[in-house]
Amino acid sequence: MIGDSFGEKGIMNFSKHHRANRTRFGGLLLTIGFYLCLGQSLLYGQGIKPVDIKKIDKRAVIEATAKLLKDHYLYEEVGGMMGDLLKKRLAEGDYDQLKTTTDFARAITVDLQSNFRDKHIKLSYDPRTIKMTRNASGEDKSGQSKADLIEELLAVEIYENYRIPEIRRIRGNIGYLKMDMMLPPVLATGYSEKMAAAMELLADTDALILDLRHNPGGWAEGNRLLMSYFFPARTHIMNSTSRLNGETNKTKEFTRDEVSGRQMLEQPLYVLVSSKTASAAESASHILKYGGRAKLIGETTYGAGYSFDDMFVDENFIIAMPNSTGMHPKATENWESIGLKPDVVVSQSQAMEEARLLAVIELLEKELAKPRKERYKYRVDQLTWEKDRLNDLKTPLVLTDEDLLKYTGDYGPRKISLENGHLYHKNTKPNRPAYKLIPIRKDEFLLEGLEDYRLYFDRDKKGEIKQVRMRSLTRLYIEQKQ
Repeated sequence: MIGDSFGEKGIMNFSKHHRANRTRFGGLLLTIGFYLCLGQSLLYGQGIKPVDIKKIDKRAVIEATAKLLKDHYLYEEVGGMMGDLLKKRLAEGDYDQLKTTTDFARAITVDLQSNFRDKHIKLSYDPRTIKMTRNASGEDKSGQSKADLIEELLAVEIYENYRIPEIRRIRGNIGYLKMDMMLPPVLATGYSEKMAAAMELLADTDALILDLRHNPGGWAEGNRLLMSYFFPARTHIMNSTSRLNGETNKTKEFTRDEVSGRQMLEQPLYVLVSSKTASAAESASHILKYGGRAKLIGETTYGAGYSFDDMFVDENFIIAMPNSTGMHPKATENWESIGLKPDVVVSQSQAMEEARLLAVIELLEKELAKPRKERYKYRVDQLTWEKDRLNDLKTPLVLTDEDLLKYTGDYGPRKISLENGHLYHKNTKPNRPAYKLIPIRKDEFLLEGLEDYRLYFDRDKKGEIKQVRMRSLTRLYIEQKQ
C-alpha cells in the first residue's frame, strides 16, 4: 500500500499521516522514480547511465544508507540490523568486484531484500531526479522544468486511460473492471472523474469482477477512492502504523464521506489476483477480503505490504524506505513477503473463468430462491446456460485424432474439418470465420469464441453420424450431412 502525499528536502513521503508539512511540487517529480520501480517504460530514467564504481565513495554511501535505515525504517531495530549487514558486507569485500553504480545499488537491494522480510526496500542510482528536485529553478541541463515533467507524466496517464484498460459487461449481467495501477487523484487530474464514469457504467450489473492480476500497486489515496465505491461512507478499512523521523504513529483509515457517481454496495464482488498483484493492489484485495465484500480468486499475491518514502542518500542514490504498514481491523497479519492467499486457488490464467462461474452460480441461486411468480425467466435461462457452459469448459473431453476424424465432413452449409489435432466449424457462406470446437461430451461441442452456441452430432440406429445441430438459447439449426 503506497500513500499519496509528498515530502521535501529529498524525501518523497508516501504516508498520508504526515500530509500537513509536505509540499506537493517536489514530490510529484519524484513520482518518476516510483514509476520506474514499478517497471513502467517512461521516458525519464531510461537515459540514466551507470558510472564506474571507482568514482563514488562506497563506504560513504553505506554509512549514509545505514543512518537513514536506523532513523526512518518502519522498525528501528530492524533498520539498525539492515545497516549493520551492509557495513559487514562492505568490510568483507562483497562489493569489491562490482563495476558500476547500478551494480552497486542492485547488490545492496538484493542483500536487504533477501535477508529481511521486505520486498519494498530498494536502492537506486538516479542522480538526475535528485538534481532536478534540489535545483531551485526546477530544471535539468536540457532546460526541462518540473512543471513540464509533471505535465508529461499526466499526458502518459491520459494516454493510458489512467491505467483502466477495460470495462465491459459479461453474460449474466456481470460487470468486469480491469485496473493496472492505483493512481493518486492529486497527480492524475481527471482520475476521480474517470473512476466515477467507470462505476456508473457498472452500477446496474448484478455482480462485479475486479481484475488486479497485473496491478503492481500505486497510491493509498487512489486505493481509498476505489474502496469508497464498495463500502458505505466512513467505513473503517485500515489500521496503520507509521514511523517518520523516529516517531511512531498509529492511525485509522476510512472510506470517503462521498464519491461522484453511484456506489456498488450490494453486488457480489470477485477479485482476480496473481503473483504480480502487489502493494496498493494487495491492500485493496486485503480490505475487500477481510471487509467481507469479495472473494479473491487466482494465485498468492506478491507480498509487498509496507508503504515507503523515497529518500536521498546523497547526490547519486535514492533509497525506497518502508516506513508504514497496515491491516484491516479484522485481520491479524500483514501480507508483507508472504502475500495474500486467495479464497479460490487457481492459476492466474484460469481465474477469470472461475470467477465467472462463481458469480453465475450465486446469481442463479438467488434468482431461484424467489417465489416462482417473481422469477425472471430470461435471467434464469441465461444464467443456467452460462453455468453449464463454464462447468463444461472445466472438464473438456479428450479425443484422439481417429475419434475426431469421424466428425469431419460437409453438413449442408456447414463444414467440419480437422486441423492440427482440433476440429473446426465453418459456415461455407462467403467471409464466415472458422471456429474451434471444444469437445465436452460424446457428440457435443462448444465453439471457442461463440458463447451463445453448442453443436451436437446426431447418429442413426447404426451409430453413423447423420446430422449436426447447432443450438443456442433462442435458435436451433438442423442440417443433414451430405
